[in-house]
Amino acid sequence: MVRWFGREWRSKDLFGWGNNNRWRFRRLQIPFFLRGGNWWLVRSERVSIQGEYRHQGGFALHGIAVGGPFMKNHVLSIEQLWNGRGIVRWDGNVVSSKANFEIPGLIEMRVQVTWSGAIKTASIDLPEGVSLRIARFSWWRNRAWVQSTISMHSQVGGQDGHCGKADGDLTDDTTVYLNTQDAHVHWGESLFGSRPALKHRRSEVLLQDPDALAHDGEQASEGEGSDDGGDNASALVEQCALDLPAADEAVCAAAFEKAHMSLAAAEPFMQGCVIDVCAAQDPRAALGAVTAAAESSSGEGQIRWATKTKWCLEVSGGPLNGTGVELWPCSGREARNQFLPPAGGRGQIRWAAFPHMCLDVSRGLVEDGNRIQVWRCSSGHPNMDFVMPVGGKGKIRWAANTHMCLDVKHGQAAQGTPIQLWECQ
Repeated sequence: MVRWFGREWRSKDLFGWGNNNRWRFRRLQIPFFLRGGNWWLVRSERVSIQGEYRHQGGFALHGIAVGGPFMKNHVLSIEQLWNGRGIVRWDGNVVSSKANFEIPGLIEMRVQVTWSGAIKTASIDLPEGVSLRIARFSWWRNRAWVQSTISMHSQVGGQDGHCGKADGDLTDDTTVYLNTQDAHVHWGESLFGSRPALKHRRSEVLLQDPDALAHDGEQASEGEGSDDGGDNASALVEQCALDLPAADEAVCAAAFEKAHMSLAAAEPFMQGCVIDVCAAQDPRAALGAVTAAAESSSGEGQIRWATKTKWCLEVSGGPLNGTGVELWPCSGREARNQFLPPAGGRGQIRWAAFPHMCLDVSRGLVEDGNRIQVWRCSSGHPNMDFVMPVGGKGKIRWAANTHMCLDVKHGQAAQGTPIQLWECQ
C-alpha cells in the first residue's frame, strides 16, 4: 500500500521508509505522504526527481519521474505503478520496449513483469551515479505495494524534497520540518504525462491533471490492482496512521523475525509496516517493509578484490545452506555478486538476491583455508559476524577472531577460485 515514507540519508542512498515517532503521528498532523499530488523527491540544480502519490491504493506511490541537466534535459517517467501498468515515457512519448530500454550515455533500464504482464521490478541506471530501483508486489485485487530506492551522490549547491537535504544532518529531516517546506510540484513543473516540463517548452501548456493520467490504450492486467475504491482506502490509511494498531505491529514484528532481521534493522521500517498491514487488512502486506529493510542494511553492491578490481566475490550456486563463495569476473552475473554489507561496519553480509542468506565461516573453525559459504541468516550468530574495512577498502575480518580475514585461495585470479578464511597479513 503506502510505500514512500519520509527518508533517511546513508551517505549515498535515499530509501523510502517510515522514520517518525508515534507521538508525531498521533498529536501533530498527518504526514505529507498521506496526501495526494505530485511532489518533489529530489530538487537540485542538476537532478530533478518527482513522485506521484494518489488516493488509489491509500496514497501509494503511483509514479516516479527523473529529469534535469544531468540527463541533458531529457525526462524519464514510470507511471501507473500501483495498478501494475508501469507505463514508461521518454520525453513524454510512451516507450514500447520497456523491458530493455537503453540510450548510451543516458539510461540503461531493465523491467521485469509478472505472468500477467504487470510490472514487478525496474532497475534504472542514469548518469552521474544516479540509480533507481522499483519493486511492486500484488497479492490480490487492490492489494499492492510499490517501493522505490534512489541512490545518488549529494548535490553540489544543495538539494531538498521529500528525500531530505542529504547534508549529513538528520535532525531537521523530520516529517514536521519537511511539512513546512514547499515540496509540491507547482504548475508547469510536472515531469509526468505526454507533455512533461522539458526545458524548451512553454510552461503554460504543461499543466497535467494530477488524478487523470491517460491510459494510452493500455489496460490493467486481470487480477491486478485497479484504481477504484480510492476514498475508502484513503480514509482507512489515515486512520491506520493515527492508530498504529498493536495487533498489526505484532504481525510486522513476526515478519521481521522470520526474515532474521534484528530489532535495530527493523525499527526504521516498523511504523510503515504497521500502516501497510492495517490498511491492506492482510499480513502479507508486511513483505514490503521486510524487503526494504533487507535492502537498506547498507548500499547494495559488489565486493571487489582490491588487488585485482575486475574480480568479485560471487555465490557459486543457489540459496542453499553450504553454497560456496568464489572469485569471478565482476561483470555479467549481477544476481550472484551483489551483497548488502552491514550498517555501521560490523554485522552480517547478506546476499542481495536472497537477503535471508548470509556469508558464513564454515563450522566456525579458526583455521587457515577454512571455507567461506552462505547460510541462512541467524541474528547474532558469531559465524556470520564480520568487520568491514573503514573507507570501503581493506581487509574484511571475521569479528569472532579479528586476526582472520577473507582471502582468495592461492591469490589466483581465475574463475571459481574459492574464498577462504586465512590469517590476516
